[in-house]
Amino acid sequence: MESFSLICDICGTVNQADLTHCLACGQALGASSNHATLTSAPTVSILSKSLLKQRYRVIHAVGRGGMGTVYIGVDTQLGNRLVAIKEMTPSGLVFAEQLAAAKSFRREAHLLAGLQHPHLPSIYDHFAEGQHWYLVMSFIKGQTLDAYLQMHGGYLEVAEVIKIGLALCSVLHYLHTYRPPIIFRDLKPSNIMHTVDGHIYLIDFGIARVFKPGQAVDTAYQGTSGYAPPEQYGTSQTTPRSDIYALGATLYYLLTGYQPASTPFHLPPLQSLAPDVPAQLVTLITSMLDLDEEKRPQSAEMVSRELQNIADDFVHVSPTHLILPLPPLVRERKTARIRKNGIFAISAVLSLFIAFALYLIIGNINTNNINTSYKVINTFCDAINSASPDFQTAYQQLSASYQRTHPLSAFQSLLRGASRCVVISLPDANHRAEVNITMQCIIPPGAPLPPPGAPPPPPTDNPVYLTLIADGGNGWKIDTVSVINQFCPPPPPR
Repeated sequence: MESFSLICDICGTVNQADLTHCLACGQALGASSNHATLTSAPTVSILSKSLLKQRYRVIHAVGRGGMGTVYIGVDTQLGNRLVAIKEMTPSGLVFAEQLAAAKSFRREAHLLAGLQHPHLPSIYDHFAEGQHWYLVMSFIKGQTLDAYLQMHGGYLEVAEVIKIGLALCSVLHYLHTYRPPIIFRDLKPSNIMHTVDGHIYLIDFGIARVFKPGQAVDTAYQGTSGYAPPEQYGTSQTTPRSDIYALGATLYYLLTGYQPASTPFHLPPLQSLAPDVPAQLVTLITSMLDLDEEKRPQSAEMVSRELQNIADDFVHVSPTHLILPLPPLVRERKTARIRKNGIFAISAVLSLFIAFALYLIIGNINTNNINTSYKVINTFCDAINSASPDFQTAYQQLSASYQRTHPLSAFQSLLRGASRCVVISLPDANHRAEVNITMQCIIPPGAPLPPPGAPPPPPTDNPVYLTLIADGGNGWKIDTVSVINQFCPPPPPR
């Protein structure tokens, strides 16, 4: 703890004790309680000087909720990388409630492990220790959207709200079109992180559920008053339109500062609180908040299109954030309105056509540049995840230089025993990505064999670092695969 002592309350960055300004956001440290606080052992269940799993050192508690406590920590095995550690403590719960809570926590871990999206945190690890369960995720330098709103006078400008809405539509579209579809069920400002550079993350999957076609109602009625739609209280099964209601309530709150929980299902007309909001946006949010789910927009993609059309007319929001490494939302450009006749009208149409064509070409080039290196990593993991691992396909994702020094047999030996591969970080500026590969435990030659009837040792979930290069005319290829520690210690002899 000696080297980390000041936490910036603006962005959450851990700074050394001798610094006067935050390294990430530049805010003054220690000037007031709104800027930074001196860390000490928090009065919670984790001791700040102890290691979790002999690896993660807790620094500071940053938030609590119904599902547990979240801490800032460092991963001592990866250069003291900052991580977020979510802890769930079953104290005060009866046995049946403890089982349900543990199931919910494991579900969140498994959900996040399989999801990859720019607006979702990455999961690094999950484990149980003592009477607690822990989920280790990427640390997001920022604050909740609720706290961000209060710092900016209680409401946000239309342009910024539309940008946030588009980002949330992107991640909801990803979740709702996942197989099987995932309904978030607790979308609200306190479950949305806003970073210093304006990036949005959706956090806390504690009550998310898999959509089951044909099921009449949900088995559990959970959510947040003011943001949860009527069907979430047991009238029917929650669907993607349930998340659209919560998104509408969130946008309403950001524009007006009026807390939907104050009068659930009976909100004052939006325009009475924010008369400067465009009428089209008022109409859209009002439809999203309709108590009859059949009258709400059908999908997050539809909401995104409407938001972008409103942006085109009123606030000129840039569409670049829709270019994602995963399938982006489809954007329909609004037809240009040509009001003049004759030669000027023809020239205007030709100019718009050329500009639109250039926009599509440039957008496609940018998307391809982003998607190409991700596709290599994704294909690599898909091959390993096959029922019978397809080492040949995985090997084809490797560069010619790697293949010259590592024949297929050596590569297959390295990955023998792999049972699950999950991309946990996309290629960065240095074209390095991180993958979690779950390995079956293979006892090395010469090690004592387990006694007859002894249970097999558990699999290991190891981070694997992959570096990509532009391999001649073959596009991006994996050039470096880190060594995987695939051997588990055998059980002690009897």
